[in-house]
Amino acid sequence: MSNPPIGRAVLEKLMTALVLVFCLQGAPGSCIEQRPLESLALPACLVRGQEYAQEWLAEHPKWVLSGWRCEHNVPRKQREPAPMPG
Repeated sequence: MSNPPIGRAVLEKLMTALVLVFCLQGAPGSCIEQRPLESLALPACLVRGQEYAQEWLAEHPKWVLSGWRCEHNVPRKQREPAPMPG
């Protein structure tokens, strides 16, 4: 017995967003949250999260990765976008 195909509406509900938290090296309380990739499958988020964090840190040497997660079906809060560090 085979499983029925998964519809597009179901797949959209299964999408995941990559969330990275970066803090200044000398000021661990000064952190920003980046959401560079949304609408990913969970396995892609897990793999791409590590790659994106390495790329971002190479471009922003004064920052450290404080944490990262793959948010599954969590609505994005209404907030001001975080400024990009220089």
